[in-house]
Amino acid sequence: MLPKLSHASKFRRGRKCIATWGQYMRGKRQWSEDKIERMMMLAAIIRFNRTPRDGYIWPAKYGLSGLQPIPRDIWNLEIRERAGTLSRISEERVRFSLLPRDKATVTREGIRLDHCFYSCAEAMERGWMVAAGRGSFKVTVSYDRRLVDTIYIHDDRNPTLFFVASLLDRCSDYRGLSFQEVEAIEYQREMLRQEGRSLDYQQKFEFHKIIDPIAKQARTQTKEQSKGLSRKGRKKDIADDRLEERRLQRQREARIPGPVPKSAQSAEVIPLIPNKASVPQPEDESVAATPPAAAKDDRRRQKYLEILNGK
Repeated sequence: MLPKLSHASKFRRGRKCIATWGQYMRGKRQWSEDKIERMMMLAAIIRFNRTPRDGYIWPAKYGLSGLQPIPRDIWNLEIRERAGTLSRISEERVRFSLLPRDKATVTREGIRLDHCFYSCAEAMERGWMVAAGRGSFKVTVSYDRRLVDTIYIHDDRNPTLFFVASLLDRCSDYRGLSFQEVEAIEYQREMLRQEGRSLDYQQKFEFHKIIDPIAKQARTQTKEQSKGLSRKGRKKDIADDRLEERRLQRQREARIPGPVPKSAQSAEVIPLIPNKASVPQPEDESVAATPPAAAKDDRRRQKYLEILNGK
């Protein structure tokens, strides 16, 4: 049991904490990114070692003795009992245990975490995307905040296993970025969407400003022209106009102008009426008055009579 502290000791302890925080604030600008990362990793390890772990399987005697599944307490107990035969965990497993966790949503498009979509072979084999067609569901994932390329999905059948999901091509623009950078990009996009909505409202206002007077005038003219006609007569006129307009539209759109042949472009134009000076005029007026077709028929008739007479 901790001894009670006096007000003076509490005040001194508070001053010491304030002084330590002040030193941190004054010197934090001089720290490198590696040092900050190591300090954050150390803080995460300390928190992990002091926090009860869900899903940890410990022997029955530990449970009966009231031992919490806290890594630090288990270490202190087993270091005495097992003496060098402690469990060995791979570096990959340790890193996976230290990563932050969150709930991802399984949809038909993929496994969505924030604004990114992922997929993996294990999810396809288990038919997660097909099941999400009947309704989305949640899965537990771990991820590294520094990179959005991959996430680690916890195996619901075995809490000690996981499988890696990769970013889909629809989110390929986010490859190589951190989750914070993706959040900033999506925030900027949302600002642009709101600005676009304002522009859309403005354009609708300008559109109706032009269209409404025209529509009002058209309705007035329609009422004047249809005054005195029955409802059936008005509909008949409208139907006839629609049929006529449809007919004209079909004639315009169905006609495909063919290419002009080269022979027609370079052909020499021959006048149908020859020049009188170039054509010899017959002396006999009767011959001149005979049409070419009639003279030809006379010659055929004369030739036919010659054949019959044996000439």
